[in-house]
Amino acid sequence: MRTLVVVLCLMFIPLVPLAAPAAADDNWTHAAAWGGNLFGQLGDGTKDRRYTAVPVGDAELRFVKASAGSNSSVALAADGTVWTWGDNREGQLGNGESGLFKGKLLPVRALGLTDVIDVAAGDQFALALRRDGTVWSWGVNIVGSLGRTLSDKDPVPGPIPGLTGVTAISAGWAHGLALRANGEIWAWGNNSHNQLGIPNSHAVWEAFPVKTWSYEPVVAIAAGGQFSAAVHADGSMEEWGRGLGAQHYPWNVNDVRAISAGWDHMLILRSGGRVFATGENDEGQLGLGDLLPDGVPGGGYVPWLENVVKVSAGTEVSAVVRADGTVWTWGRNDTGQLGDGSQVPRRLLPVRVSGLTGATDVSAGAPALSNTNIGGHMLRIRQVPKPDFSLSLSPGAGTVDPGNPFVFHAEVTATHGFGAEVALNVQLDPEKETAGTPRIALSIDRPVVRPDDPDAAITLVPAAEVPPGVYTLTVTATSLGVTRTAPFQLTVNIPSE
Repeated sequence: MRTLVVVLCLMFIPLVPLAAPAAADDNWTHAAAWGGNLFGQLGDGTKDRRYTAVPVGDAELRFVKASAGSNSSVALAADGTVWTWGDNREGQLGNGESGLFKGKLLPVRALGLTDVIDVAAGDQFALALRRDGTVWSWGVNIVGSLGRTLSDKDPVPGPIPGLTGVTAISAGWAHGLALRANGEIWAWGNNSHNQLGIPNSHAVWEAFPVKTWSYEPVVAIAAGGQFSAAVHADGSMEEWGRGLGAQHYPWNVNDVRAISAGWDHMLILRSGGRVFATGENDEGQLGLGDLLPDGVPGGGYVPWLENVVKVSAGTEVSAVVRADGTVWTWGRNDTGQLGDGSQVPRRLLPVRVSGLTGATDVSAGAPALSNTNIGGHMLRIRQVPKPDFSLSLSPGAGTVDPGNPFVFHAEVTATHGFGAEVALNVQLDPEKETAGTPRIALSIDRPVVRPDDPDAAITLVPAAEVPPGVYTLTVTATSLGVTRTAPFQLTVNIPSE
């Protein structure tokens, strides 16, 4: 549970105007998850499997992008920091730890990552793209997946050498892709099926980035299980690896808007928000109503889906976001990863995820071997009312004789899932704290409160020498860049004879 620091300042100064409770912020986004949860990869504080969406972590965590790995998750916060949760056997959480019992059921912050603009989770490793165009990696380093070291793993994020001016990243099963601003693609890691796209290369893996041959300029990239793909500025696309070798196979299409690569299939978003799918289909991951593979250039048309704005292909499962903010899924469902509340083993056609609206992004999971990805899961980002709090005082004013105590109460009221602890602090106006000045003694019975037990008693005791009159006190509460204030007026009586 994160700690909210609330400072109560009692000042003999003009009253600061009371701030009204914040209205819902349409730009506030948060993550939810569903599916397998054996390693805590849903981030809800449990290891319980979920057949419908549950919130990730505290409502105050403002996530704008999330990527589901194999048994772990990584998310980008609005402030440019990176948060992770789930399995950590290979250091894939990036928090400096690794081991069987080092996993986390709630989000933790990855070390050393600031000003990040994108994240991508692979199979037990992850990538982050910083605003300065550098790429950072952490986790397992199977066949060079980290792109920067020969060690078997690294639980601390580090920069991949030689990568500058990067505008997009993608993480496959054990290889990574980076797109530079000049349209070049650089690749590293596993090359067992020539998924790095290096002409005349017989290397089965590359420990550091190498330039991939491609028809330039490229505007989008996707790393799959053992293949890769790219979209060009003219709407055409190409694919390489997975039986195609290092040859880049161009597709005869010219209206591709986005692509996403899973373990052995791919989703293509084309003009009009239409979705096409190609590849293997043993769990119905193509969404075509059958279990037959599809190798037709351009893919098969996925029915029922129009106005799609986001596509995501995972391990034998697929997901999309429509313009109306709904999420639709299909394919494998052995751990509830479709999120429709059912326990059927698979869906051959798209179904709507239960209870989800306002979605802006979805992640169907990293391309991973089925025996590695123990319990698939999904993540989605959606717009939600901003978690907030209000501050109230009871009573709002009081009268006291010098030398006698007066007690009033401060209470924090949570809205929209706000759940942080509240630390209380009281201080007097420094201008009145001069030598020899009579003072008002202050005390708080509970210096830390919670929204589910939100009351704290504040006791004021004016010294016998305090001049009589009305003193305006200000109580201030601050969290997540928001300040709440509430006034209190204390009237000190004329001392009785």
